[in-house]
Amino acid sequence: MKKTLLSLILMIGLIFTNISSVYANTPQIFYDTYTNYTYIDTSKTTANVDTEKITNLPSGQDIGAVNLPFYIYPGVLKVRDNKDIVVVNGNGISTYSFDGNKMTENTLLRVNINNPLSLTLLDSYDISVLTSNGVTTYSFDGSKMVQNPLLSISGLINPINISSLSDKSISVLDKQGNVTNYSFDGTQMIKNPILSKNGINNPLELSTGFNSYDFAILQGNSVTYYSFDGTQVIQNPFLSIVGLTKPVAFDVTNNGKDIAVIDANTVKYFQFDGNQMIQNSILSFSGLNKPVAISFEPNTTSYAVLDQQSDGTYIVRYFQFDGTKMVENPLLEVSGLQVNSKFYESGKILYSLPVTLAKNVNNVIVNYESSIPANTGINIEISLDGGNTWTNVSNGVPTPVTQGNILLYRATLTTTDGVSTPELYWISILDNTLRLFNFMITDIVNPPVQQTLPTSTFPVYIKAGYNFSFSIETTGNAESVKADFYDGKTNTWIGSTTLSKVGDEVWTGTYHTPVDLIDTTLSVVFTAYRGSETAQVRYDNFAIIQGSALGDLIIQRTN
Repeated sequence: MKKTLLSLILMIGLIFTNISSVYANTPQIFYDTYTNYTYIDTSKTTANVDTEKITNLPSGQDIGAVNLPFYIYPGVLKVRDNKDIVVVNGNGISTYSFDGNKMTENTLLRVNINNPLSLTLLDSYDISVLTSNGVTTYSFDGSKMVQNPLLSISGLINPINISSLSDKSISVLDKQGNVTNYSFDGTQMIKNPILSKNGINNPLELSTGFNSYDFAILQGNSVTYYSFDGTQVIQNPFLSIVGLTKPVAFDVTNNGKDIAVIDANTVKYFQFDGNQMIQNSILSFSGLNKPVAISFEPNTTSYAVLDQQSDGTYIVRYFQFDGTKMVENPLLEVSGLQVNSKFYESGKILYSLPVTLAKNVNNVIVNYESSIPANTGINIEISLDGGNTWTNVSNGVPTPVTQGNILLYRATLTTTDGVSTPELYWISILDNTLRLFNFMITDIVNPPVQQTLPTSTFPVYIKAGYNFSFSIETTGNAESVKADFYDGKTNTWIGSTTLSKVGDEVWTGTYHTPVDLIDTTLSVVFTAYRGSETAQVRYDNFAIIQGSALGDLIIQRTN
């Protein structure tokens, strides 16, 4: 999913500008805009990386996006016993009928509703539609579809899909693994615990309504069948299926004895042989593109499949048995559908590949641009020791990390409602380690020998009793810098000075060499401060003391 709004483009452009100005002297050690997989560990990453580009940003950058993977809610397609196809289409439900030549939409049966997730068919032309928190039922009044409040349900939490046991009984499957049946008591829909079931692992889709109170659940890599024994629903292993590879959707027909499962890009057709469910290869079909939903024509072996096309639209493909195999009937095809009933999977992670740095790092600033709708989140962690320890970071906040030079990061994307996804557009990691470097002598008063200044070639020659000026650079946003000077031969401290900041982490100072330093050298220890943190660097014997101001004075008096 790509954010192309002008406001986003301008915002990203401004942030790129701000990063370059605020952290101009904080080295960038990592940067990615997700337009390729160069820095991504694809073997471990479970988040979705969309490498399609947003172009024409003010910064001149192209960006991709990291977001949560999703699947289309499987209960978005149903077939009536007259071959009418009822399907989620954009913000609504469309019904298509055969007009003698092709399938055409019956606009009188159109249901307009925002964010439909799943549907089920009741008697006549009644349709119940699931949204993120309830079920709304629509009935045909002779000219249009109108809401039927008596058969509606509210207050659902994280529902996945619905299926009808009868014209006045609807079961709801939620993400928590509960099947809750609601039945009409004459005034409203109320819970019916006898036909409900809790504790189902990895639920994907629910199927009911095959002339009994039984139901089946697609979960994980299996289909579990539940039979009603007169007092409760219990598992029926004889009609269950195991060993599926990558199931997406399923449906049940013929009194619960036939089950069709979309497994990857294949429809696998299972039938009861008297002892167990076995696959019937003749009634199966392979070679689909990206199928997301399937529905039987009731009480037949014919089924319709909702398949995604290369242009992102969806097509309903209808399959019938020709006496030897399942064949597609192009006359019953419906194309050009828009299906937005996405269910985003939570807790997916983007892992980077390791990057070996030239220096050890113990503090970073991580900047990133993201979109975080309500009920979603992004958590970013950094490791500098090759993944042994991880540190949570906040956007733009300097953060201490375990020191090392093997950089990794991971981003965990979450959603609590499955309806929205966060997106990460780019990430920049800056080395905010406190360091000192590039010590230079910039000026020497009355040097004993001619020297080219400024210089970082040591030693230099200085007369005792005269001033010399110097500079040093820092990284890590140092707050102050001090220089302590030592007699190079005895390592005796002889004085210090506090430096002045003259540029972006460039510091300068002047030191008056003691006049009594004779026949020795100078050493210096620079200390940078940032809060309670310090960093030091020592330059031994950077200067040779040759001559003195006192000697110059004696010579002048003698002359």
